[in-house]
Amino acid sequence: MLATLGVSLGCWIWKMSRWIYWVPAQLASSVIGFLVALMYSCLAGFQIPAQRTTFMVGAKTLGLWSGRKLHPFDVWFWALLLVMFINPWAIFSPGFWLSFGAVSAILYAMSNEQITAHDVDLLFIQKLQISIQDAVRVQAVVTISLIPFTLYWFYQISLVSPLANAIAIPVVSFLVTPCAMLGAFLPFFLGDLFLWISHFIFQGLVLVLDPMAKLEWAVIDGAMPLGLHLWVALVGVVICIRPGNIYSSWKSRVCGLMLCLSLFIPVNHIPGRKIQHGEFEMTIWDIGQGNAVLIQTQSHQLLFDTGPLSFGKFDPAEKVIIPHLRAKGIRHIDRLVISHQDSDHIGGVHYLLANYRVNQLYGSIPGKHPLQYLFQKYQVPFEYCREGDSWEWDGIELRVWHPHLEEDLHRQFAMIKPNEMSCVLEIRNQHHSIWLTGDIEKRGEALIVQRLKDDTHQHHDILGHQLVLMAPHHGSRTSSTREFIEALDPQYVFSQTGFKNRYQHPHTEVVDRYLQKNITFLDTVNTGAQIWRSQGQQLHRTTWR
Repeated sequence: MLATLGVSLGCWIWKMSRWIYWVPAQLASSVIGFLVALMYSCLAGFQIPAQRTTFMVGAKTLGLWSGRKLHPFDVWFWALLLVMFINPWAIFSPGFWLSFGAVSAILYAMSNEQITAHDVDLLFIQKLQISIQDAVRVQAVVTISLIPFTLYWFYQISLVSPLANAIAIPVVSFLVTPCAMLGAFLPFFLGDLFLWISHFIFQGLVLVLDPMAKLEWAVIDGAMPLGLHLWVALVGVVICIRPGNIYSSWKSRVCGLMLCLSLFIPVNHIPGRKIQHGEFEMTIWDIGQGNAVLIQTQSHQLLFDTGPLSFGKFDPAEKVIIPHLRAKGIRHIDRLVISHQDSDHIGGVHYLLANYRVNQLYGSIPGKHPLQYLFQKYQVPFEYCREGDSWEWDGIELRVWHPHLEEDLHRQFAMIKPNEMSCVLEIRNQHHSIWLTGDIEKRGEALIVQRLKDDTHQHHDILGHQLVLMAPHHGSRTSSTREFIEALDPQYVFSQTGFKNRYQHPHTEVVDRYLQKNITFLDTVNTGAQIWRSQGQQLHRTTWR
């Protein structure tokens, strides 16, 4: 818009001067328009959408100066090339795909014959009707074409965005932005007035849009599309928005739309992504110095701890846990297990309960701890983690091995340090066993070893499984005793620690203790996130940074 304004003003000024005898007004004004676009893009932060617009204006300007009539896709391609030349990492930005994707969809869907100027003989009402039809079609094209990209990057799409854009785009383009630019460049006595007008208009716009955003049905969540399914959806988009008459080809367009909307099929119904009965998947997040592990069975989800708050700003539930759950298409947590009350295990609890559905809480939290009041606030039932508790989900047995709770819980929590009250949970199927240990230390490990000796049947069954152990207390020197390691005999051990953390976890002495027994030790600092999947007799592991 500002580039067009710059071209119009430049052309008018150029025609009034003698410079027109040396350079045609059309060529000179195109340079002025490009400079105006470049200046505004710099003021706006020169993000990828602004870069795309500026480079498209620049490519059009070069086309005029070289005497070539460029096809719209030629302009789009040169802008794409320049953006990637300046910053090759731009392809990992959502703005890159959304901005270039939206423009390419418009150029593809609105063919040349549809965007030609209207006949001057048409009545104003007819011109307005055609303009509104074109605007509606453009908005529909953008909305449909960006569904795959929006789901891929944000795991949700907005149902109110077409209406919100129809209101916001003209208001921001023709009222807010011009007043803001006038306020930036006019003397202060006029500039302040225009800035106030711009702010007042934008404030009114927010009052209109905010209720729309708060509607329960404003947003639809969906899993992140992957691989072939994403390409199938993009093919559906191409079929749906293709140029031509809509009424004569509505059947094939509806089929294309259905291919696109197939992205909303629940993950458990997609071949290759479904977890079978008796199998499970474990996700160990690279969360820093703390624990956060997701266990998925065929139809249930268990979250073990919620990671640490970092400097009061990084909330693991907001930044890692909930985005991952949405990307996986998980709508709720069946059971949230809080191993104990240390801050590096409960950092994301508040945000998680406030923004996600949790059916049940389970853990070792004292009765007068502030978290108990939080549980009551969000009306989520809490149950104490007790040694001997067990339940079954989809052919998977889940068993609690620690702590043993006494009748006087208040005295027990007061007398025993929180680490030694950590909830220790085993997840076991026919071939594999996962032990999530929290922060237990030597005393808790000794109690578990004694329980294994007392229950020889369970101990013998555990030793017959391929076992993955969470390093107790992140691999500290006060845990991972030789007796505990020998009793469980794990094949793999993982720890979740912070890079160069002040506790020096995992301690080299503990790591060496595991390595001496030929146990593979995997720390998230080195591996990034770990994803373990039990499939039959195989235990597959992938890492992700």
